[in-house]
Amino acid sequence: MKKHFVIGATAALVIGVAAYILSQPRKGTVEWHKANYMKCFNRMWGNTLWEKTQRVARRVVGLPPPQPDPQAANEALSHLSALVELGYLSERRYAITNRSLNDVLSRTLHARWVLGRKHLPPQLTERIDQTQLVVVALPEIADKYDELIRQADVPEIK
Repeated sequence: MKKHFVIGATAALVIGVAAYILSQPRKGTVEWHKANYMKCFNRMWGNTLWEKTQRVARRVVGLPPPQPDPQAANEALSHLSALVELGYLSERRYAITNRSLNDVLSRTLHARWVLGRKHLPPQLTERIDQTQLVVVALPEIADKYDELIRQADVPEIK
């Protein structure tokens, strides 16, 4: 009786481990880059369980909060670039010509905020690169940005 139980438990363990290993995305795939981007994103913003615990402990003791991991931002950008290269995301650069960049950003603030609330970080990220707005997003979201920026960059007729 015990022998059958041990054999059954061992078989269940082997099947469980095999299922876990096979369910993990393969290195270099879209799913793998998305998962690693989210890990880097959470480390960048201090959203991991360890960093949250560390922040609370430091607050209790009276120490300043821990600094974000500077390497996480570089890793996140490399995963984001890989997602663009794999065709999952689209990178668009908007050179604002008719208005100032700040004016266009303030005119589109609410619409950009709504889009950002609807989509996860690997589906939509934006940054300012010198005088350009750089948007890395799913192609359908990037198309919405095209329209937003086009409308906001039109000069007023007086």
